[in-house]
Amino acid sequence: MLPPVLKAIRASGHAGITPASERTTNVSMVLAAHETYTTVLAQIGNPTPETPPVADKLLKMVHYFTWFTLLSGVSAVTYGGGRFAWEKWNGGSLESPKMVAGAMIGGATVTSAGTIMNSVIGS
Repeated sequence: MLPPVLKAIRASGHAGITPASERTTNVSMVLAAHETYTTVLAQIGNPTPETPPVADKLLKMVHYFTWFTLLSGVSAVTYGGGRFAWEKWNGGSLESPKMVAGAMIGGATVTSAGTIMNSVIGS
């Protein structure tokens, strides 16, 4: 047994309650649209992949940047190690272990960024 307020709302067709005839019309419209779109989409062919026009130059620039980064990392670790030996030999303050640690952290960051980008791009 419904309260009188709900009976009035149900009778007026408000508050999101749609009659059964409108629901079947909506379902049939959705099915007709689905049929139309599947017919149209079935006629579209599978495109062959093509490289973008500037892809070769961009890839070459990325390779140069990778080599530059690796070279700078190796040179930073080498310089930090040499400075560490110099400070140890002369008995100065030891600031170079921070440089070596920074270079190693930078190298790990660059290496992991390359790995992450390769997995994201999927190459």
